[in-house]
Amino acid sequence: MKINKYIHLLFLATVTMACDDFLELSPESRVVPRDFLDSELEVEQAVTAMYRQFRNVYVQEQWKWAELRSDNTSNDTLSNRENPQDVDEFLLAAGSDLIRTYWQGSYQGVYRSNVLIDAMTSPDPALRFKNTTTRSRVEGEARFFRAFHYFNLVRLYGDVPLITITVGGIGDKPTFANVPREPVENIYETLIIPDLESAADNLPREYGSTDIGRVTKGAALTLLGEVHLTRGDYANAIVAFEEVRGLGYSLNQNYADNFAPETKNGPESIFELQFALDVQQPAGFYRNWIPANSGNDVIPTVNAQGEAGKNQPTIDLIDTYQNGDLREAVSVAYYERQESGGNLIPYINKFNYEFINEGGVAGQDINLPVYRYADVLLMLAEAYNENSFGAIPDASILLLNTIRNRAGLSPYIRGISFNTAEELRRLILEERRLELAFENKRWFDLMRIESRSPGFTRSLLEAHAVKEIEEKGDQLDGNAYFNIRLLLGIPGEEVTAYGYPQNDGWDI
Repeated sequence: MKINKYIHLLFLATVTMACDDFLELSPESRVVPRDFLDSELEVEQAVTAMYRQFRNVYVQEQWKWAELRSDNTSNDTLSNRENPQDVDEFLLAAGSDLIRTYWQGSYQGVYRSNVLIDAMTSPDPALRFKNTTTRSRVEGEARFFRAFHYFNLVRLYGDVPLITITVGGIGDKPTFANVPREPVENIYETLIIPDLESAADNLPREYGSTDIGRVTKGAALTLLGEVHLTRGDYANAIVAFEEVRGLGYSLNQNYADNFAPETKNGPESIFELQFALDVQQPAGFYRNWIPANSGNDVIPTVNAQGEAGKNQPTIDLIDTYQNGDLREAVSVAYYERQESGGNLIPYINKFNYEFINEGGVAGQDINLPVYRYADVLLMLAEAYNENSFGAIPDASILLLNTIRNRAGLSPYIRGISFNTAEELRRLILEERRLELAFENKRWFDLMRIESRSPGFTRSLLEAHAVKEIEEKGDQLDGNAYFNIRLLLGIPGEEVTAYGYPQNDGWDI
C-alpha cells in the first residue's frame, strides 16, 4: 500500500475511526475487537494512531519533566500561574493533572503498541496479520514505541505496572487491579531491552521518500544504547552506539540546520517528530515558549500574552556558554520587556521560525528532534569515559571535541582541561547541556549521573533553587523548591483505586 508523504501526518484522514474509540479510555479499561486489523489500511491506521500518541505525549508533556524540572528552564513569572510553574518550583501534589496526564498518555501509547504487537505475533494464525513484510516492520515500530514509553515511565516514576497484553472479547475489561508495580530492573530486562533488540533487527536502516519520519534501525539502536548507558552497562552501550556510527549518519556543518524548516530530516537526524504545513499538520508547541506578554514582537503572526513564557532559559544555563560558542545565538535570544523596566528576557530561539496560516491552520513548518547524531556521539563519549578511562585514553575526548569543533570552540586537552574520569564526566555533561538544550535531555542526564554520584543532582538542584530565589524573590510561591523530589508521585487516583505504594515524599 502506498503510504502518504509522512506517516506521522496521516492523522487527519485516517485516525478518526475505531482505534481512537477504544483508546481514549483510561489505561485500565481496554477492549480490542479481534476483527480490527484485517487489512493493510487498518494496520496503517493503527500504526498512525501509535505514532500520534507518542507525538502527543512527547510534544505536549515531555518538556515539562525533562527541561522545566531541571536547571535549564523556568516559568516566566508573568506567565499565567498554571501547572507548569508548579513543575518548575516542585510544588506538585500526587493528584496533579500533569502527573496523571503523563501517566495515562504513556499507558495509552503502550496499549496502542500492544494492539499491534498482538496482531503481528499472535500464535493463532486466524488472528495473526498475514503480510509477513508488513508484519516484521510494524512489530519493530510497535516494540520501539512500547520500549520508549516504558523507558520514560521508569525514569520518571520508578516501579510501574507492566502491561504487555491486550484482551479481546465483548465486555472483557483488563484492569490494573491485579497488576503490581514492577521493579524497574525487571522492566528493563524483560521488556525494554528485548523490545529494542527485536526492533533493531526488524526495522530498516532507511525508508523511501514516502515514509520519511518512521523509526529506523538507527533510532532503535540509539534508544537501546541510552538504555544501557542509563543502567550503567557501558560495554553494551558502546556496542549499540558504535553500530549507529556505522549506519551513515553525520553532523550538519551548521548547528542551526538541525532545527530549520528547509533542512529538517537532514544527515544528522536519527528520529524527529514530523510536522508539515502542506498537509495542515503544522507545529504549534513553540507558541507557549515565546516570552509572556510579548504580543507580536517576537513572532508577528502570534499574539503572545499570559499563556506564553512557560519554558524560559535560566541565567545559569546562559552563563554556561563559553565565549564564541556558535550555539548560543541559535539557542537563546532576548526580548526587551518594557513593563519590567526594559529588562532583557531570555527565550528559546532554536525553534523560532515563522508561524504561517495554511488552509486555516496556523503553525510552523519545523520538526522536533528526538535523537540527533550529536546526541549519540556525546553518549558514546560518556560510555567510553565510564567504561575505560585511561585504557582508551583518547576515545571520549575525540568525540567530545568533534562536537566542540562545530560549535567553534577550542578542544579540551587531557592534563590541562581535565585529569580524572570524574572531571571528564562533568565536561561531557556540560557539553550535552549546551548541545542539546531544550531538546528534552537535561533531566534524564542529571538522573543518570545521580545513579553514579548519589547526591549530585539534588545538590545541583538546590543550588539552582538558590539562584532562582535570588533572582525572582517574592514573585515565586512561598514554598518554591522546598520539597525537591527526584521521582514523580504515582497518580493519586491510581494509588486509591489499586492500592499502589506511593513513592517517598508524596502524599496520596
